[in-house]
Amino acid sequence: MFLFNDDFDLISEIIAQWDRHIKHLRRICIVIGLLLFGIGILCLVFPQGVFVTIQWIGAAGFILYGVYHLWTYFCMPSFFREPLLLIMGILCLITGIAVIDLPTIVTMTTLSFMLGMFLLFIGAEKLSRARHLRFYHLMNTTPIMISAVFTILVAVFFLLMPTISVLTLHYLLAIYLIVSSIALLIEALSMHEIRR
Repeated sequence: MFLFNDDFDLISEIIAQWDRHIKHLRRICIVIGLLLFGIGILCLVFPQGVFVTIQWIGAAGFILYGVYHLWTYFCMPSFFREPLLLIMGILCLITGIAVIDLPTIVTMTTLSFMLGMFLLFIGAEKLSRARHLRFYHLMNTTPIMISAVFTILVAVFFLLMPTISVLTLHYLLAIYLIVSSIALLIEALSMHEIRR
């Protein structure tokens, strides 16, 4: 148990942890952003292809996104750790595995509802993270805020119009993966060390 220490400088501790992990986190974000962008492009290139291909690509995207959320959760300073990140990471991994294993008809309907719920959680987490980062002036939060609003709008579309979202699932998945990857790349490039 930690007792309250009046001399402890929380902001300096957060900045020190940020500076220690920033290069590694930036590299991971860039690699995952490029992979998500590639998967999104493949979803756009093969719209008339077999749904199994899209199913595997979508599953790979979910698994990568789940690994990213888990990695982000464990690399963050304790003040920034959101339990929602851990939950989303685990749910994305489970969804990726389930998408591989489920029959095609069940996958299409289940995936549209699950995507809507995931996107709602992801948008809420991004808004919360942007608020924390803005409070400590750690980075420009505009890309995170734009990505959060876009994510919430897509989530509402998936939840309110499941029939249309099932018919256009591969396009929506591709667009979401591309926009998310671009936002992640912008976020990674705007990360920098804080010198005090």
